[in-house]
Amino acid sequence: MAGQNPWFSFKWGPLGKAGAAALANALAPGILDPGNLLLISGGGINWTQANAAAVIKATPGRFCRLTVLAAGTSGSWTFNDCATTGAAASGNQIATIAYNASGLVVGIPIVFDWPTQVGLVLSAVPGGSPIAAISWA
Repeated sequence: MAGQNPWFSFKWGPLGKAGAAALANALAPGILDPGNLLLISGGGINWTQANAAAVIKATPGRFCRLTVLAAGTSGSWTFNDCATTGAAASGNQIATIAYNASGLVVGIPIVFDWPTQVGLVLSAVPGGSPIAAISWA
């Protein structure tokens, strides 16, 4: 068997393809989907639609992206790394995306790929009936 790795007879190592995918996902959550496909665009394996302050995920994970479906009229979208809306504070704030009539384009995803240690909370939304799709893992 000249030229072959003496330890493994296949390219995925001793754990096989599923084991290698599970290990890669554990080291970098949100990178692989359940079908072991690489999520190149930073998308998550879960998503929710929100138009008010809400707990998106109350456990550690990854904030992948925000797609604004209806921009609203004023104010901002604010996301925090916490488990409840009441725990949202400036010290655990991940991002604030201000409403901008000419710059916040509906339908264009904003990629974050940001790990969360506690959870993901949408703590503030713009006024005027905004809607967002939030992708997370």
